[in-house]
Amino acid sequence: MILPPPTAGHVARFVEPGATAAPPTRLPVIPSLRRGGAITIGLLLTLAAVVCAVLIVTLWTEPTPGWWFSALFSVMIAGLLLAAWAAFIAALRDGGARTIAREQWERAKTTPVATAGLITARQVSTLEDGTVDAFEITVALDDGGYVRSVWHRPSARARGILQPQVPVVGGHVRVWRMPGAPAEWPHVVDVTDPSAPRH
Repeated sequence: MILPPPTAGHVARFVEPGATAAPPTRLPVIPSLRRGGAITIGLLLTLAAVVCAVLIVTLWTEPTPGWWFSALFSVMIAGLLLAAWAAFIAALRDGGARTIAREQWERAKTTPVATAGLITARQVSTLEDGTVDAFEITVALDDGGYVRSVWHRPSARARGILQPQVPVVGGHVRVWRMPGAPAEWPHVVDVTDPSAPRH
């Protein structure tokens, strides 16, 4: 079965083994970039664009080893700038999607209900030190449906989890969903650390 990719509101969270089942009051998504921070980054990128433009003009108006030198460094400078802008725009877009999902969850007029499920697939993203930055799981629900959800580090400063802590294929989970809500609406998958001791 081919499932659509998870949206910003399709998230997983860790719960303690044997913990009382309760839906989260707030959707556990990464905080969006604050407006002040976004403005600051935008201004810095604008300044960087001006500096890059000056550098490129200088490459073509001042003596250089040859046109190939000017062309090579012009492409490198422009490429780095475009990559920075693309990353910034993507961060704003993703942050906006997370904000919408969080508001949908908090403003819902119904209480989320739980459905048991089983992990059928997972994908893991790691950091340079080998710890896990994020993982995506596919869950087969007891009611016959399927969902896909993602867990991310809470913030860029937070440490990644260890590989043995990632939920395993075949692991049991609990999925919180709004009754009757469309598939693209937020849901939360409760997972447990398979390396944690069971009581």
